[in-house]
Amino acid sequence: MKHSKHEECPFLGLSEKLIIEILCRLPVKSLGKCKLVSKSWHTLISDPEFAKSHLEFSKSNNQPLTLILQKNNILSQLQFRDSTDISKGVTLAPLRHRFLEDDVFDPRYCFIVGSSDGLICVYVKEMSKKRRRADSMSLWNPCTTEELEISLPVERGSFYVHIESSWFGCVFSCDDDYKIFLVYTMHKQSHGTCMYLYSLRFDRWKRVHVSDEDYEYISEVDSVYLDEALHYLVRRKWIVIFDLVSETFKKVPFSIEADQLPNYHQLSLGVIGEYDCLCAMFVHRSEEWMVELWTLEEYDNWNSWEKIYRIDLKENIVINCIQSLGFTYSGNLCIQQANGLVLVDTDYDPPSHVIARNPSFEKVYKVMDYVESLVSPDSIP
Repeated sequence: MKHSKHEECPFLGLSEKLIIEILCRLPVKSLGKCKLVSKSWHTLISDPEFAKSHLEFSKSNNQPLTLILQKNNILSQLQFRDSTDISKGVTLAPLRHRFLEDDVFDPRYCFIVGSSDGLICVYVKEMSKKRRRADSMSLWNPCTTEELEISLPVERGSFYVHIESSWFGCVFSCDDDYKIFLVYTMHKQSHGTCMYLYSLRFDRWKRVHVSDEDYEYISEVDSVYLDEALHYLVRRKWIVIFDLVSETFKKVPFSIEADQLPNYHQLSLGVIGEYDCLCAMFVHRSEEWMVELWTLEEYDNWNSWEKIYRIDLKENIVINCIQSLGFTYSGNLCIQQANGLVLVDTDYDPPSHVIARNPSFEKVYKVMDYVESLVSPDSIP
């Protein structure tokens, strides 16, 4: 980080280096107030290099937060009363932005493509007739309220975006470039699934061409990010991998045999942050649910799947539940309920749980990790 000409800061006689170390430990909201202390502090905290240092400290010392997207464009942060015992309760703290405004006279759907380093990639689908071709996509930092609109790769309104198959994030090996992988289907055309890759550093979209029909089926499943690649479980027999650095596809067999398990209703890939490895979850639904979790012990050794646990969720936990939405960073299982979200801590026997819902009882569609930061979408080199 570049330092000012004056190595000593007049405030309390502390050096700038020491002040930076102290400020890096503060939450983003507190840093906003610290900008008011002096011009030198305002300049320091506004420096993109400080934002990078603050982010690195935060990611090394704090677990990511959890955001949920609900019906009617409600985006909220989960706030647990006790992070070690979720059964003690959870509240929802809504985030505010014009993206999320629900206007009956100018309706829109807000979708989240992904979250990375404090930036959220938002795709807004306009539904009113007068704005039908006015879809937009932006990078937004909820903490600083900064945003940057991203141009779309094809004519607005001419395609259907597969949000869950798309992705946004930072690729370290590409000089920390932020990228967007967009999967879509063109209207009134028969050439199938199309894919584009965007680079924020170069402000440019690139068409991704595929030669294998299995790759086109990624539009039907969720993207799972690990080790600078996106992973898709296709037809329950292949894992299609898109390398974000080489920009190439490959596929490997999904080697967990179905006959090892009872009949299941849902099978999905995911990543639990604390495990930092690819996992596969099987869910068998009835009056009670059976959930089985497997992890890939060695990446690129596709026969190294190991079962971590099998748990039974009693009827009082899964009543009115629809499907699993994945895991929080710490491994809490997230289950979509008809009017909220059930979080299950599988470390307890029997599992403990809590229900998260807002006063309007809206259905939850997406769960994602989120890190508060000062990173500006406009200042990335």
